[in-house]
Amino acid sequence: MSYQRIRLFSYGYRSQISKFFDVRIDSEIYRINRGVVGVYYEENDHKAAFTKVRALFSGTESEHWFEKLKKVIEEGYVAFISFTNTLPSSYEDFDDSQLGNIVSACFRANESVSLPTWLLYLYVEEIIADELRARIYSEISQKTTPEELFKLLSHSTKALPLDVYNRELYSIALLPESEKEVALAAFADRYKSWGVYDILYLPPDVAFHAKKIKDVGADSAREEIRKIDEKYELQRSAIEKYAHHWERNERLNKLVSLYRLYADFKDWKNYYRESHSLKMRFLYEDVAKRLSLSLEDSAFLTEAEIIDALAGGKIPEVFVIEKRRENSVVLVLDDQEYIITDLEELAVVDNVVDIKTSLGEVYGTSAFRGVVTGRVVIVASAADAHKLKEGDILIASTTRPDYAPFMRACAGFVTNEGGSLSHAAIMARELKKPCVIGTKNATKVFANGDMVEVDAERGIVRKI
Repeated sequence: MSYQRIRLFSYGYRSQISKFFDVRIDSEIYRINRGVVGVYYEENDHKAAFTKVRALFSGTESEHWFEKLKKVIEEGYVAFISFTNTLPSSYEDFDDSQLGNIVSACFRANESVSLPTWLLYLYVEEIIADELRARIYSEISQKTTPEELFKLLSHSTKALPLDVYNRELYSIALLPESEKEVALAAFADRYKSWGVYDILYLPPDVAFHAKKIKDVGADSAREEIRKIDEKYELQRSAIEKYAHHWERNERLNKLVSLYRLYADFKDWKNYYRESHSLKMRFLYEDVAKRLSLSLEDSAFLTEAEIIDALAGGKIPEVFVIEKRRENSVVLVLDDQEYIITDLEELAVVDNVVDIKTSLGEVYGTSAFRGVVTGRVVIVASAADAHKLKEGDILIASTTRPDYAPFMRACAGFVTNEGGSLSHAAIMARELKKPCVIGTKNATKVFANGDMVEVDAERGIVRKI
């Protein structure tokens, strides 16, 4: 993960959530080790923030907060998408000063959208889920099975990006061979940002997409399209069946509406973020060229360093940038940012954030029940897919839509983060595989090759 992507997290804490909810979040540690980033925050600050946010969503002003969050998510992304669409794919006609202005504009766009992208999910999803579950049990428990209705509301009624992608791809499989090449080229152009989570990710080429339907016959393609269409039709009709229970209750209706927005939008925000990352990649490619750096090195410069360098200033030595890439810390204290590469200082940081335990056990929330054992594979990105074999346990900080193809082979999933609407939880329910989410530290407690038991009946993962 590059410094550019780290800042999307950091902005959310420093300039967004602290102001939005008037809470104290002023210390962060981003530990970079060979491209993998561990994120750490002050536990007491987080507990206090969660307590305050939970009170806001269960108090007399809760309806106001339901509406306010919907507005932030919807309006924030309208502006972000609009800005992304204005960014060009080439910067040859821009001088250094103009390029610097665009770099700053991109950082400000990331800053403004960091709240709806990350923090509202991290802080609010669990809280609104608990509040909704409680209200379902108290207000409509006599009319349906509460837990089933709660799970039903977590399903999207609008096609998610992965299903839109697959439906279009299967439609190409139905074309005559003479038309497929042109159709695939146009498809690849539409989905050129697919899976570009960070500016360091390569955009997929035509072959990437073509491979997915290489051996798919017309009958199979029609069946897959039918399954996608049927899934959303069934989810829509099932939710509509119960809608009258909350539509006559204004307070409950607003809460359901916010929860449904989370369900429908969660994967789409990732899609829009990837579109922006691709545009940022084009920008950084030009920055790297002008500064005589590799793209990888340019991605580990700060905003101020890029602006200064484009104005004629010096940039850090390449060996300094390489240290940042391979072994460093971005430390934020009282709104000031520090980059640490000194080995002795890194050892001090590691001592502070070392959360490994000799017990080899973590606790979380069950997203889909069941008990399964298997070999651990820690997944940092889709590039780790080749490490997974049938029956493995996927452990990740969080999962993303581009993980879906290889999650099908896993016996179970475990994540550090996430709530009932997280990608891992949704995939677990869809694939009916045991899953424990929100463990906070599973990627630190377990290592590749460990044998673990995922007890998703009780929300426990233990080394065996």
